[in-house]
Amino acid sequence: MGVYVTAENRFVAERVFDSGADVTVGGDASAALIIPGWVGSPLTVFSGGAYLHLGPGMRVHMCHDEGEDRVRGTFEELSARGFTFPLRVTVSKLNISLGNGVTVLVHYLPEGTSA
Repeated sequence: MGVYVTAENRFVAERVFDSGADVTVGGDASAALIIPGWVGSPLTVFSGGAYLHLGPGMRVHMCHDEGEDRVRGTFEELSARGFTFPLRVTVSKLNISLGNGVTVLVHYLPEGTSA
């Protein structure tokens, strides 16, 4: 998993998480991924390793490696289409825009493999 910050034009954090991990982003050591310049409390992105927490103003684009099972939209658009959050992730790649130029990129690896 990596965090890209547009204002810095670079990845500011990268980490491989164990299966079932909770993942938070934030500005201090209480977050699993620290983002320079983050303002406010840490934000939960995943719980239980497989549940996406999307909130107002956030956007996701997710699919499998070959583009199948694609889901794309803002929290508001997906909620209007009947999605409820946290959402069980059943695909291998996610691009999650948190707003303010912060993007979380995720690639699920098969159990027993490494990055």
